[in-house]
Amino acid sequence: MAATLHLVISFLTLGLCVSQREVTIEKGPLYRVKGYHTTLWCKVSGYKGPSEQNFHWSVYLPSAPQREIQVVSTLRSDFTYAIYESRVKHKEIYLERLTGDSVLFHIANLLEEDTGEYECHTPNTDGKYLGSYSDKMNLLVIPDTLMATMEPQTLWKMEGDPLELTCEVSSTTFQHTHLSLTWYHHSGGNSTEILSLTNDFVLKPGASYTQRFSSGDIRLDKIEKTFYKLTISKLQPSDQGHFYCKAVEWIQDPDRTWEDIARKETSRTEVTVTSMGR
Repeated sequence: MAATLHLVISFLTLGLCVSQREVTIEKGPLYRVKGYHTTLWCKVSGYKGPSEQNFHWSVYLPSAPQREIQVVSTLRSDFTYAIYESRVKHKEIYLERLTGDSVLFHIANLLEEDTGEYECHTPNTDGKYLGSYSDKMNLLVIPDTLMATMEPQTLWKMEGDPLELTCEVSSTTFQHTHLSLTWYHHSGGNSTEILSLTNDFVLKPGASYTQRFSSGDIRLDKIEKTFYKLTISKLQPSDQGHFYCKAVEWIQDPDRTWEDIARKETSRTEVTVTSMGR
């Protein structure tokens, strides 16, 4: 009898836990770069009521950490405080519904003053209050220190000639970040990846250059601390076009995933390749 009673109590307790509302926001702190688009997710589970839940987003700024400033809502058009009205009106800040019980909070162009503690709150549809109705995380906006430069040139080469191009990539952020770099060839309105050094330090050829990379015809070398040299041992007529490199800065978030937080592209070098048959 005692064992049966214990089992009933366990099931009731389990049912109570399952039915409790729980709001979860993306884990912070997150470091994101000024001037870029960023998103934060929020979801709710264990609720009662309609399958489409509503979400209120607010922020607590470092200058007044106890003061709630309402930003945007899926439910109320009058929710937004004046300080954010213009950005919400012009879709610089907005909510994207992923499912009935999850949303993405978007900031299209991060400002320094967007640093703060963000709160996601869901209005009660449960009949009574049971569980958690909001969750918070910290977003820190950091300066854009990523640089990618290459001196633009116009080069005339013969088929079979070597080509060496160098771009400089650096970042002076105080955060622990990784850089990746990709060389591109642009011709006929299309850009094609030649060779990349990924953020986990792996060389990866573009799909069209796998064979030439394997044969050693195409190389990518890091010269000193910030310079990256692309070498093509023997130019082909198809190499005619524009060359440039693109750098991406990555940071590891608390969930252990790597997020790209800044991107820069160099100027372009034009290369004309004259065929040996001409």
